[in-house]
Amino acid sequence: GEKVGEKFKDVINELGGINRQLRVINQGDVLQAKSKSEFEEFIRHLQEFRKIHEIIEFSPYPMLETLEILKKLHQSKNLEFRETVSGIGEIYVEKAQKQSSQAEQLLTENEVKKLRKTLNAEELSSGKLLILGSKTCGKTDFIRNFNQGSHSGVRTNQDLDFTKIDLSANFYLQVFGIVLDKRLVDIVEKLSEGLLGYIFLVDAEKPDELEYTSYVINHLTSMFDVPWAIAVTNLNGKNTKLLKKIKTGIRIPDGRDVLICDVTKKEDVRNTILSMAIMNK
Repeated sequence: GEKVGEKFKDVINELGGINRQLRVINQGDVLQAKSKSEFEEFIRHLQEFRKIHEIIEFSPYPMLETLEILKKLHQSKNLEFRETVSGIGEIYVEKAQKQSSQAEQLLTENEVKKLRKTLNAEELSSGKLLILGSKTCGKTDFIRNFNQGSHSGVRTNQDLDFTKIDLSANFYLQVFGIVLDKRLVDIVEKLSEGLLGYIFLVDAEKPDELEYTSYVINHLTSMFDVPWAIAVTNLNGKNTKLLKKIKTGIRIPDGRDVLICDVTKKEDVRNTILSMAIMNK
């Protein structure tokens, strides 16, 4: 019983959690490799997105064998995933892309270890990181730079970006970029399970948003005791006067710094990610 439970947990973690939906892609190749009638029925049923517990229920195979099949399909890049978050809708995780031989991950192995320690994720296999800011703050470019070297692409629309970033063999982050609007707090609450940290991107070209940004930062940092960082984007040159105005306007706690981040520069994105810390630490 205990071994079965551990096996179940391991496979579910590899597939990204019990609440994910998945479907089979490249069905012709999959069926050609194994043409038994029960397997064909199983694969045909996965033409549509299904939750993992539904797949286990309809499968002609025992539970562990079903999970093993899904695991092998995942490892052979023949699964596509979808997240469903109430209030946001359906978020697709792109099928694996061929990794460029020149693409290297943004963070080194030691930096990943440091990040996991900061996020209290040394014993975890996954978690969520939220990138919060206005539509023009550059959150999409920030996430794309963080995502470099990853197999998963970034899904994006006007209000939301999403990707899954494998940082090591046994740890990945689900990264959500969310627009700073009145729905933000509700969306963050819906995504709070597994939340490890967040990064606020403040658009220097939107001074009229500072008051609301300040409210959101102070509200969220009091609600969720997870590491966070703040960076100012779209700041022309070293405009120290404007930077000072922004720091005053968002009323951050004493002892916390506000970084300047050019979201098109990998080094700036890396520094922002690694600057996350718990309140007043």
